[in-house]
Amino acid sequence: MSTASGPTPSEPPSGRPEGSPTSTPSWKTAAPAREGVPAGVAVALAAVGGLVLLLVIALLAYLAVRTVEVGGGEDPAPVVTQDGTAEETSTPAASSAQEAQAPASKQPAESASTHAPVAVEGARALGVPSGKPLFRRTGTFAKTSINDEDENAIPVPAHDGPVLVVWSSTGSGRGTLFVNGHEKKGGQLSASLPIVRPGTSGTGLINTGGYQRTTGVLYAQGSEGVSWEVRGHALSDVPTVERGRPVTGKGPRVFRVPAGAAADYRLSVSGSEDSDTPDVKVFAAQDLSLSEQHKYGRAPADLEVAVGDGEKVVVVESGQGWSFSPR
Repeated sequence: MSTASGPTPSEPPSGRPEGSPTSTPSWKTAAPAREGVPAGVAVALAAVGGLVLLLVIALLAYLAVRTVEVGGGEDPAPVVTQDGTAEETSTPAASSAQEAQAPASKQPAESASTHAPVAVEGARALGVPSGKPLFRRTGTFAKTSINDEDENAIPVPAHDGPVLVVWSSTGSGRGTLFVNGHEKKGGQLSASLPIVRPGTSGTGLINTGGYQRTTGVLYAQGSEGVSWEVRGHALSDVPTVERGRPVTGKGPRVFRVPAGAAADYRLSVSGSEDSDTPDVKVFAAQDLSLSEQHKYGRAPADLEVAVGDGEKVVVVESGQGWSFSPR
């Protein structure tokens, strides 16, 4: 009878490295627990974390306050001078922003150099008629008016022939004035006379015949607080200039050029006001319904037109100073 052979105590079991246990350990076997963080250390860490959090909050609050003080606060208080007047103070950045955003009408036209008459040697400075008008009305806008309101209506009486309209923004300050014409109250638009600034005047023609609608009522429109005057004159009140002599003016103007040798003229507007589009028309004096020459362009501009040998009427539209000179 043979005896079963097995590994001797000195031999390790097959497939196990020497020193390995012969049985799989159980997860339920109690093992020594790790030691926890001492309570004192935990309290200290919590205190340090709270302190850091408070410091961060305080820093953020300080930065927010500094941001408001530097860029987002109210305008600085005016500095009072010895004579009791207030002197404006502002940062360079704020001043630049205000200048960039300021509308063109912010300053009075008379004080702006681009609105002054152009200096041309030997030129005649062209004003507005001062004779007895066919009609006249004045007023002050109680509020900004951009609609045809009855309180600012100016009836145009029946008249044989074209009418020269003179509209003026009196006084000084800010704001604008312009005039629209209609066939009648509630009727279709028949005329549009351009903007003038406080202290300046414009002249223009209505009821010129042809296919143009007849204007029976004018409406003054403009900015709150602006005082205005609108007058109507007979065509005979259009000023006559000397042919071949330069003419200067500011604002819209109508003038007559007597018969003579034909010549080319140039309308020059040197100012660079963005909203200004100079415009010049030349009409035969006997027919104001259709222009013989018409040029326009954005300021600054040099517009060349031919003035024929007959009697002519020239209409210039510009919000700035201009000159009309033979070439």
